[in-house]
Amino acid sequence: MQSGSVLRRLARPAAPQAAPVTPARAIRLALTRAAERSSGLGLSVLSVAEEVMSLDQVLSGTGADLMLLGLCADDGRMRGFIAIDLELRTALIESQTMGRLRTTQAEQRPITATDAALAQPLAGAFLAELTQAAVGTPLDGWAGGHHVAGRLPSLRAVETTLADGDYRTVRLSVDLAAGERQGTLILVLAMPQRAEAAAPDRAPRFADALRANVMAAEAELHAVLHRLRMPLVEAERLRVGHLLVLPGVNVGAVRIEAADGRVVGRGRLGQTAGLRAVRIEGPTPAVLTEARLGAPSLAAPHASYGGGFGGAGHDATPGGGVDFGGAGFSGPIVDGAVADWGDAAGQGQPPAMDLDGAGLAEAHDGGTGPPLAMEGMDFNFGPA
Repeated sequence: MQSGSVLRRLARPAAPQAAPVTPARAIRLALTRAAERSSGLGLSVLSVAEEVMSLDQVLSGTGADLMLLGLCADDGRMRGFIAIDLELRTALIESQTMGRLRTTQAEQRPITATDAALAQPLAGAFLAELTQAAVGTPLDGWAGGHHVAGRLPSLRAVETTLADGDYRTVRLSVDLAAGERQGTLILVLAMPQRAEAAAPDRAPRFADALRANVMAAEAELHAVLHRLRMPLVEAERLRVGHLLVLPGVNVGAVRIEAADGRVVGRGRLGQTAGLRAVRIEGPTPAVLTEARLGAPSLAAPHASYGGGFGGAGHDATPGGGVDFGGAGFSGPIVDGAVADWGDAAGQGQPPAMDLDGAGLAEAHDGGTGPPLAMEGMDFNFGPA
């Protein structure tokens, strides 16, 4: 009896062994499980294409309209990326926000931060599932130890971040919405044996590329000569030919302002080659002069200032005020048109107003006011 049972067991055919998992099958299983578990998206993989190529070949075969998610190793180095097309990223949004997919194809639109945020769970789950499914295959250990680092703005960022070397590229075509729509996902990761050799060169390349991108950013500056506030009713009355008075404004009063209104420098308004120009200038240093003690007082009994700055010709005589019409000024500042200070004598500087001499002794209030006395004080309003 026992010998018969032993013979029957020996004669029984052996149980069939499971077929070995191929790299393509591991990739199919990994993406299908990752889409279902991370986003609730049911999809089926139509085709898998695997190839090892150089970085230049990878970049030339990746479309500029794909959304790029960077992949970093545990040490923080960028090692690859995942590219997702419009149909697949739209399906991810629909699945996670509406719980179902539309049967119509997605409309063309730019990539948004929402696309990247809702696609990152799928990318991370795909790497984790592939690490487990690829055990015992030629892909064993290839995807392990990587995480999604965020969206890359363009292929230019990929080129300046990844090191030269060989990269394994896996391109998957997937079926969405029961055959009505199809999407594409591309996984690119550096080959392990070449990544370590090329890694030391990445840090300086990344730093140089980051510096070049930052220095190429646009900086907006405004050259402001004056800001004028007025009531709305007066602004509505402005017409062509009206004159706007700019008190205290001269060609050296230009402020260089950033886009947020912060003053970052000073300038002087002039012209070059017949065009208006602003020359950047440093801060004007303070000038101190010694007081002359014991100097005779400036007194002119019954002198007059007359009409201040309003007299004809602006002569320093009774009724004339201070002279602003002499050499050095060839015209006023009116409607944004600035006078040319470029006379030969003044070398582009405003004339000095010397109040230290007898000029003050010639004018004062038509003889009705008290005499002036400024003893021991030196006033010099000329340029430093």
